[in-house]
Amino acid sequence: MDATGFGATLGAMSTGPGSAPPFRAHFVDVLRLFMAAQMIEGHTLDALLSADLRTGAVFDAWTWFRGLTAVGFLFAAGVSFSLSSLARWDAYRRGETGRRRVRRALTLVGLGYLLHFPAAMFSADPGEAAASLAEAQRVDVLQCIGVTMLVLEGIAARARTPGQVVGTSAVLALALLAFAPVTATLDCRDSAVRFACNYVSRSGGSLFPILPWSGFLLCGVVAGHALVPRGPRASGLGTAARLAGAAVVLALLARALEVWMPAPTDPLLHAAWPPFSLVRLAGVLLLAALFAALTHRTSSLPLWSRTLAGETLVLYVSHLLALYVGGVGLARTIGPTLPLGRALAVAAALAAGACALALGGPRWRAMRLERRASAPRAP
Repeated sequence: MDATGFGATLGAMSTGPGSAPPFRAHFVDVLRLFMAAQMIEGHTLDALLSADLRTGAVFDAWTWFRGLTAVGFLFAAGVSFSLSSLARWDAYRRGETGRRRVRRALTLVGLGYLLHFPAAMFSADPGEAAASLAEAQRVDVLQCIGVTMLVLEGIAARARTPGQVVGTSAVLALALLAFAPVTATLDCRDSAVRFACNYVSRSGGSLFPILPWSGFLLCGVVAGHALVPRGPRASGLGTAARLAGAAVVLALLARALEVWMPAPTDPLLHAAWPPFSLVRLAGVLLLAALFAALTHRTSSLPLWSRTLAGETLVLYVSHLLALYVGGVGLARTIGPTLPLGRALAVAAALAAGACALALGGPRWRAMRLERRASAPRAP
């Protein structure tokens, strides 16, 4: 699958049985699957876990670790683009994959807004209608990925070599991470251009403005080119060592920046604080290194896991609908009232249902194509 959608939709690298090379960058798919599980579990606990249990060192550690989920998805998306496009540059420039990616990136942006459809905009309560319209203008992870992929496709279309794409991505990533604290101070709530402002600041309710979040995807592009130099045929142990080394460098850099860049107390500004961004990116690199080491002898992942890694958009949308759709989602009907065990049980049930949909989708599409191909043609 091409590099254009959420998580694995942005560059699945699986091949058919018997065609897998002796070494593959399986850690990308494993990283996606791990982050997908953390995503469903994190959203479910956030919506249903009793408020009395949201304190203490364990909860704080879980909250920090949960913060790696979106960073991991974005980073994996960038690595996938590098492995599926830059590592096959001539084929990429000759093919039609770029156009398909643009269409899918636009679809992601549209879907991101659709998930926040202003259902109450015609409410008799002016406050409720205004809140609904404000909600509809939020920038979530789908818009962030879609817009970043459009920019990346534009860079690739004008570049003559993969190195130019990587160099431009590195400069943009650095700028996005460095200037995030500046744009985070913008107040989008009463802005006349709130729709655009939401792309650069969280003050209007956006969770994933492009500063700094797009920078994580672009860092993945750079990492895929620099740390996985043999592309999909990379040795897992060598890749693991390079990923771990890069994580250490980023962690040390974050520590050095803390000396002359004090942490802000405002949570909105703290999310854009460069040392915090670098530490989260280092954490994802360490996880990727672990998965690269664990899969270094793996010639091919099971089909079900490759399918799920390629359908993380389905996993994302389906569990969010179950939790938050309209007034009948679990977050509204149950709310933050469950003990840990029951909340985890609900998360497991949502994960099972989302996986069933994700695994059934490709099979249904294949059956439909088979029926279409076998149907008699009209004379």
